[in-house]
Amino acid sequence: MKIHFYGLLHIADNDININFKPKSNDEKVRVYIKNSELLAKSLLHDNINYTLLTNNEKELNRIYKSPILNIKEINFKTKIIKGSHFYPCYYRIDVFNFLSKQKNQFSFLIDLDVVLIRSVIKKIQKLARKKNVLVNDITDLILPAYGFDRINFEFSLLKNKKWKKKWYGADFIAGSNLFFENLYQSIKPIYKKFQENFNELKNQGDELFLSSAIEEVICKDKFNFIDARSKKIIARYWSVPRKHYQESFEKLFQNNMVHFLADKKFLANYENDNFSREKFIKDYKNYNFSLTKIFKNIFSLIYNKYIKFNKMYY
Repeated sequence: MKIHFYGLLHIADNDININFKPKSNDEKVRVYIKNSELLAKSLLHDNINYTLLTNNEKELNRIYKSPILNIKEINFKTKIIKGSHFYPCYYRIDVFNFLSKQKNQFSFLIDLDVVLIRSVIKKIQKLARKKNVLVNDITDLILPAYGFDRINFEFSLLKNKKWKKKWYGADFIAGSNLFFENLYQSIKPIYKKFQENFNELKNQGDELFLSSAIEEVICKDKFNFIDARSKKIIARYWSVPRKHYQESFEKLFQNNMVHFLADKKFLANYENDNFSREKFIKDYKNYNFSLTKIFKNIFSLIYNKYIKFNKMYY
């Protein structure tokens, strides 16, 4: 099957993002576009095609016209209650609908602040089958942040069922058009429940109703679900204080792709004209373990633990 990677950049004026604080909306969009460029450059080393999906290509080009990105404007119909956490990501629902129409293709939807640091093409070529689905199981990263009781309660609001103790990251999901069609149909009624219970769920992101919808698709027993994280295809790396246990830098960087959730500005400013995986790893390591970064993390740890009532990243 043909393999194609996609990213999503839906332009919104007042989205909430705890990992990135831009000075203006234009700066925010420019950082996201530059992140996409770096991702595209890294994928190019494996000859993988990448497309950035958006609701406004003209506005993207006004803010920063990328010389390398393939940008496609699609229709977005999902209604969002403003004030939702990470609400532009909710438009992934429309992307699932778009991917359901991409026949004879194994589509990957990944976050913009991901970088391919080790060749992955042979691995995913073996897995790119019509009945296979790749997901990112991050249950162990979420539980320390929210706790079982809270997550179980939130799932019950969406489906009146107990949580099956699986939380899937929205930063990485892949499958055929048949899978995305099933996912799209499953997620619509669940998202409606999310909106009906908005006051209880407004501090959540799209991963809650995505995980719930994936549970529904799994129950249909039509597809073979594969955890890409256990296959070392994708890893999350937090360069800031967090509640969950994080594996060592060296171990996480043995994965094919790494999601740098708190480093969007670093990625945006990184020189990618002659991208080299080896150089990127070296440069990121120098940045991550610099005295400046260590000092900022110590300050952030104290601030989040004692001033913001222990509100830390997961």
